[in-house]
Amino acid sequence: MVVFYILVILTLGYYRASNIPVEKIKLKRSSGYGTYAHLGITGFGLILQGLFVLLLVFGMFYFFACIFDWLISFFDDTIKLAPYLTKIWLYEFPTIQMKTYHLGTLLFAWAMCEGQIRNCKDKIDYQAIRQQDSILDITIDALLKQTSVKISLKSKKVYVGLIYSEQFEQVDLDNIVIIPLLSGSRHKDTLVLNFDCNYSTVYEKNGFNFEDLPEFRIVFRVAEIESISLFNFNYFDDFEEVAYSHVKKSAETESTQAT
Repeated sequence: MVVFYILVILTLGYYRASNIPVEKIKLKRSSGYGTYAHLGITGFGLILQGLFVLLLVFGMFYFFACIFDWLISFFDDTIKLAPYLTKIWLYEFPTIQMKTYHLGTLLFAWAMCEGQIRNCKDKIDYQAIRQQDSILDITIDALLKQTSVKISLKSKKVYVGLIYSEQFEQVDLDNIVIIPLLSGSRHKDTLVLNFDCNYSTVYEKNGFNFEDLPEFRIVFRVAEIESISLFNFNYFDDFEEVAYSHVKKSAETESTQAT
């Protein structure tokens, strides 16, 4: 029976963790004994909650049964309801070798788990997700602020776009999904960024609405990303102008020294 209860606790923990986005992230980030510890703590917490609710419900019934027995004792002393409740509480089902309070605890624990999943199903805790690592922090920040991000790949390709919010419903941690606005590449030597594709003009030319843009989403593997940052069109030209001037000045200096 001990093995059975351990399996039940782990199953409850896994079922809850695999259906709540933040818990799913923690589950994916854990490994080895850490995974079992996380599932065990989650499942054991649900068992304690189920036991508490069961004791509360049974306590209420037992309290009213005692009052009923006290009132009925003035008329008939042979009728006792409280002892029957005690027998029901301690009754053991032969086929599954479980007492009523064991089964009740599991049922209430499962109900508590379903309730927590239902409450979190349509509500994603972005603040909790962004605390998991720096990449999630920036992507969630861009999503909440409705601003764009710049993703630089190891191949020197660079993309600017909007974070695709639906990816967090699937808790996809190995990829980042954006709706592109600009794309280009950095010079292999100077690293000056040159955008050569403007997706916004394509959207406008073809009259695409915001609902149509997910058709253009691009998926990047996190392992291929060199850097990611928030992107503001108002300041981009200033930064690039400074970068270009610095590169130009360095080139002139090297030419002078060579002469």
